This record gives sequence, structure tokens and C-alpha cells, in this order.
Amino acid sequence: MQPSNSHYEFDALNPAHKKWDEMDGDKQQAAAVLGYSPETWNPENWAQGQLVVTSLLKDKSWQDLDETKQVAAKKVGLSPEKWGQVHSILNQQS
Repeated sequence: MQPSNSHYEFDALNPAHKKWDEMDGDKQQAAAVLGYSPETWNPENWAQGQLVVTSLLKDKSWQDLDETKQVAAKKVGLSPEKWGQVHSILNQQS
């Protein structure tokens, strides 16, 4: 699955992706910490079915994230490995 500009095919990272309103408040807050809102998180708002990638994901490696952001990423299904995969692909495009 190929990334496209500021988007990445999220199914490759988290096939269990839930819409904003389907997540509990803790996961919504975690997504918000990563720069997401209901508009950027929900699939019906994605260009070509691809998750909007926040600048945090593009600009920061896992090691550069503070503990709060690492915990938030894990809560929404982004392990250090998955974060690294997306970060690497996005930076190869630059």
C-alpha cells in the first residue's frame, strides 16, 4: 500500500481502526494528543480512504516523542514499530 502525500493507508497499521464516536473517551483523548480531531480521524473524511497523517507523525521519530505522546500512540494502536514504519515512509517522500 502506497502512501500519498500527507496520507497513509491506515489499514496497514491498524485494521481495527474505529470511528471517533466508537472510541471511549480515553482513546479519543489519546488521538487528540497526537493532533487528531473527529474530522481528521473518521474514515469518511479521508482523501481516497487514507488516514490524515499529523505533522507529529511525519516530523518525529518514536524516540523523539515524549512519554505522554508515546502512551497516546499506543492507546490508538500505533506501536513503536508501526510508528517507525510510517515515519520512515513519509520521510522518504520528502
